[in-house]
Amino acid sequence: LFTSYCKSWLTLHLFLGFQTYLVNDLLELLDYNNSTRVRPARVKKVVGRRICVHVREIDFDGEADDEDRQVVNVDSEFWVDQSSFYVFHVGWACYNNYGLGSTKEYKKHAQRIADALSKVKLFARIPIYFSNAAVPRFQNVSLGWKKGMRFELMDPLAQMFNELRVASVLEVLKVRGLVFPFLSIFSTSTFSHVETECIPLHCTSPFMFPVGYARKYNIHLEGPNAIWRSSSCVYGSLPSECLFLQIGAKLEASDMCENHLVCPATVAAHKGRLLQIHFDGWEDSYDHSSDIFPLGWCEMHGYKLEPPKAEEEPPKKKRKK
Repeated sequence: LFTSYCKSWLTLHLFLGFQTYLVNDLLELLDYNNSTRVRPARVKKVVGRRICVHVREIDFDGEADDEDRQVVNVDSEFWVDQSSFYVFHVGWACYNNYGLGSTKEYKKHAQRIADALSKVKLFARIPIYFSNAAVPRFQNVSLGWKKGMRFELMDPLAQMFNELRVASVLEVLKVRGLVFPFLSIFSTSTFSHVETECIPLHCTSPFMFPVGYARKYNIHLEGPNAIWRSSSCVYGSLPSECLFLQIGAKLEASDMCENHLVCPATVAAHKGRLLQIHFDGWEDSYDHSSDIFPLGWCEMHGYKLEPPKAEEEPPKKKRKK
């Protein structure tokens, strides 16, 4: 129901789409059907800050599902923002001992990169493009993330963004050159089946919220509420009520299921920094989007903007002869 809103959405670089990826660039892509692993993928297209990525069967050691939109398929495309939580640099999985679904040849290549990164002392000066976080003002400030910390999370792999979930830090992963770590996050109401609920997220991810956020904004929280009384939690100041985007504001948004489709949309409601995005002409049940763009984004980049759904006219009554 809601999409996370960040002030950087209105910045010039996002509108103009300064690029950090080129066509055929290699990266590692989180498998949305199995979030415990990443797979090697290539950039197929670049439009502004959006990239179309695909997993080639020659780089993947498993069997490809016919409905897997991340695998090369004539009928589907998988689009993400360049700073998406789906995207990691080559060697990230090996560097963090994370699951990697690839051929032996790619694993050897990725391991050599991971070994090289672990030895480079000046790696901190190399720009990292795998976080949508602002650069910290003080590079030596530690956030103190620890295993077991809990907070509230909007599951980025969910089909619908209509609730927050109780989440826990399983592991703090290594990312050289960054103060902010990646977190291996586990989110479920029963706290079971950890191996299927692991999601690697940057600790500044907009999908993460402080304890009490759901209660303050009357959002359904999936999970036992009593857990907050006895657990180590992440506390922080709640976001400001002030938003650039007011209710009724027009924008362009990508479809949740077929994210290559960008449609005209309207801000229907907001709860803190969460926005309810309504697709013009569609029912409220379709009010879900994780990627929003300013008006004119499609026109600027020569990308197709889907027309609003036309209202169905009632059938005309036949006149009696």
